[in-house]
Amino acid sequence: MLHEFITPKLDVDTRWNSTWIMLDSLLRMKLPLNELLRRIELKEPPYTGFTFRPGDSLIKEITKESWAAANTLYTFLEPIKEATDMLSASTYPTFGILLLTNHVIKFHAVETIEKSQDEHTKSLLTQLKGSWMTTHQNWTRGRHELQLF
Repeated sequence: MLHEFITPKLDVDTRWNSTWIMLDSLLRMKLPLNELLRRIELKEPPYTGFTFRPGDSLIKEITKESWAAANTLYTFLEPIKEATDMLSASTYPTFGILLLTNHVIKFHAVETIEKSQDEHTKSLLTQLKGSWMTTHQNWTRGRHELQLF
């Protein structure tokens, strides 16, 4: 059986959807990573001697909580990645589509935060939601308000 070769992707500050792409590659590497960590922990050949100093372990277990948090963030960011792709310049989005997309993302953020069980993830998602709420308010009120003649 042939296995897909998965390469880790890195987050890029200037690309909105790169965090989702990074998490996608990480989550697809979950089983191989867990197996590698298991073999290193059990010191199976050729995975012996992975230390910096005697007594130090190079490898740490990735906890179930960490995988769950990564998965929650991945799920949270997926519609945002799709919206970013949809609103790219090549599709010539209109302001109406932008407002509708922003509304859908805001609804998704509220729903995801309410379902989240992990406090750290809930805190992060709440901060992201606050940022989008401020952006939405700036677009729909005040000096950015559209005037009809």
